[in-house]
Amino acid sequence: MTCKEDLRRYAIRLAGVIFGADHSVSCAECAAWNELFGGTFTAPALAEFLWAKKSKFEEVVDLTPALLRFAMFAERKDAGALSTRIIDAIVEYCEAAAAVDGAITLAERTLIAEIKARLTVSVAQQPADEPAEEDDSPEEEEEEEDEPPPPAKRSGSRQASRARNREVEAQEEPDTLEAATAELEAMIGLGSVKREVMSLTNFIRVGQLRKRHGMQAMKMSLHLVFTGHPGTGKTQVARLLGRIYRCLGVLKKGHVVEVDRSKLVAGYLGQTAIATNKAVESALDGVLFIDEAYTLKAEDRDWFGQEAIDTVLKGMEDNRDRLVVVAAGYPEPMQRFLGSNPGLKSRFTKLIHFPDYEPDELVQIFLKCTRDSGYEMEDEGLELVRDALTEKWTNRQADFGNGRMVRNLFELVQQRHTDRVARMRRPTQRHLSTIEADDVPSREEMEAML
Repeated sequence: MTCKEDLRRYAIRLAGVIFGADHSVSCAECAAWNELFGGTFTAPALAEFLWAKKSKFEEVVDLTPALLRFAMFAERKDAGALSTRIIDAIVEYCEAAAAVDGAITLAERTLIAEIKARLTVSVAQQPADEPAEEDDSPEEEEEEEDEPPPPAKRSGSRQASRARNREVEAQEEPDTLEAATAELEAMIGLGSVKREVMSLTNFIRVGQLRKRHGMQAMKMSLHLVFTGHPGTGKTQVARLLGRIYRCLGVLKKGHVVEVDRSKLVAGYLGQTAIATNKAVESALDGVLFIDEAYTLKAEDRDWFGQEAIDTVLKGMEDNRDRLVVVAAGYPEPMQRFLGSNPGLKSRFTKLIHFPDYEPDELVQIFLKCTRDSGYEMEDEGLELVRDALTEKWTNRQADFGNGRMVRNLFELVQQRHTDRVARMRRPTQRHLSTIEADDVPSREEMEAML
């Protein structure tokens, strides 16, 4: 397949997945499809065609067009301007397709953001030695099964197999700083957190450059405090931070060991030091992530918690080049925790705050949950979810669950969908994969369960 043919197929699939994102096809979208790709569809016929091609078109989210792969080869994995321009052009094409009927829906915006994020990650992970090969032998080449009107087609198993093989190969590639930072950038929201992490990354890189040139080293503690309410991405960012530190050569492994008070504090004095030392040793060459760290100092006479703190501080001192500690918890309790011990305050000099997600970001998280689980969301149901999440956000308290609450809501919606479909005598594929307004619980049910 030539690069031009690959690009045309990619454009067809992008248009298909964008037009089908909101579960309906307008007359304007139908006219645009026929003009661009030479079809003779009516709007209902195009809707039926897109539904039949749904799983095939959705593969485009995980694919990298040949043009971008060759740009990466030309740049030798330098994440240069050419790849960036190609990704920007793809995003502009998606936005133009979404705006054909006059407005870009939230579902379309979320899909476009996901496509951009996946392409960015692909650029970061693509091997620099040579571009990915395509089997273009004439006798084995697939028919253009995406071309409208749909011809008699052969199985797409070879194309899916190639996509799976590329995914496996990408997973086997050594992790890179570009891949880790791209995943960080692809996270929903957290703009201030991303800037803080990138600033820390830049500090380390510049410090390493100064050292290579024989200049005075720049000193900075790599231990961090993460503050924020539950479900704001603290653990996920800590895992990415471990990867970033490893890619920069700061840590040998970069793995993350997650602990809380129950894993550090034992029932008797002396046993706590043993349990805490075990956690510290398991985290050497990586990150020790202490969740709800403020509970280690619940009160002034908490000798067990103090023993755990003292043991962690000693481990940090004895393993300066092999251990990074991230202490996380609610903002106010963490401030009191740091102020309770001079040793803590002197070692944890950098604090990153994780703000609550905004309502639109909560909706994007919900849509990502549906997409990752193979569901589509009808607009009416999506509006009910948006209203519920906005109300929750407006009336949020200190224990507001953020992304964790959204995932709990999705599981509740998923269960209601399952119960509804189970009552059908012959559910279709659309029934099995579409979440409707009836699947969204009432406000009373949400209040009781979230």
